[in-house]
Amino acid sequence: SAQSAAAKSMEIHTMSMEGNVMRMREVARIDIAAGQKVAMEPGKGYHLMLMGLKAPLKAGDKVPVTLTFEKAGKVETTLEVKDSQTANQKQGGHQH
Repeated sequence: SAQSAAAKSMEIHTMSMEGNVMRMREVARIDIAAGQKVAMEPGKGYHLMLMGLKAPLKAGDKVPVTLTFEKAGKVETTLEVKDSQTANQKQGGHQH
């Protein structure tokens, strides 16, 4: 799971294209084998969705996040907010 003091809740989502329609769905968990990685990148597969932001976010802000793993427990990290133009370039021009 994931949580952040910057939002009321945080969900793990998966993204897929169905024809010309982008679908985002919450997932309860991601299975990660020992030694493997899961990348969370704009427009590709999994991402974290902050719900009910406590304040607007702007490029350069640092967002504290707690990731909870079944076996490894809680891991504290910080994510940097990117501007939509930078994220848009990484995802091939798609905007949402």
